[in-house]
Amino acid sequence: MYYRVVDDLIEPAGKELDSRIITRDSPRKKRANQLYGLFDCIGTFSAKEDLNLAVAMNIAAFPEIYIPPLKNALASGRQEVSFGDIGCFMIDREIKIKELVDYITRYQRLCSESKTWITEKEADRECVWEYVWEKERRRINVEFPARGQSVFLFESEFDADQYREDYYGDFGTVMQVEIKDQRAFGKYDMSWFTDVPSGITYRESAMYARNYWLSKENNEPVWECLLDGTYVLTPVEGDIPALPGIN
Repeated sequence: MYYRVVDDLIEPAGKELDSRIITRDSPRKKRANQLYGLFDCIGTFSAKEDLNLAVAMNIAAFPEIYIPPLKNALASGRQEVSFGDIGCFMIDREIKIKELVDYITRYQRLCSESKTWITEKEADRECVWEYVWEKERRRINVEFPARGQSVFLFESEFDADQYREDYYGDFGTVMQVEIKDQRAFGKYDMSWFTDVPSGITYRESAMYARNYWLSKENNEPVWECLLDGTYVLTPVEGDIPALPGIN
């Protein structure tokens, strides 16, 4: 038996549901999909330059901050610039100016093509982890269930209820899950995803993603099952209120 934390207005009990339809309507999954190409530009640059993902994102998303010092450096005949010169004081090395300009130009072109951009909202920036996880899934095994097309389940009611308390507060309902059709299924330690630290490079974050997809166990594992398929929810036994007696 599996369990899932749901909003029962979106995922009603007793009806056969499809994970791809449920995730398609999820604002986070939808936004992660919209931003995938932009994150791929940022992630590729981060991996190539071994650069903090957040720094790479800022350089791409706020060119008005970085273009003036780059122009000044070019005007003085320089071919390289230190990260400190463009305001990235935590990075003590230089980079070719052409690499930075090409990167910013490439990102801006992608924004125009996709008609969207990464905003300053935390929700937008956190979608980068969905990108990293999907990128590494495709590298390891495309047959694994994609997070963007799957719902996640727990093997025990206790784990589901603990997750509800940690992430939903007073909202959300724990339901039993009956799997009807299984296109793809896998069991993974969620803590690799939830505990990925900020301020790391693409290569470092990819290590967390690979550990996740290879089903490795972290220090304090939280196991989730990804289901790409159809399922039916039923209330957990004991959660159905008793009907009054009829005289």
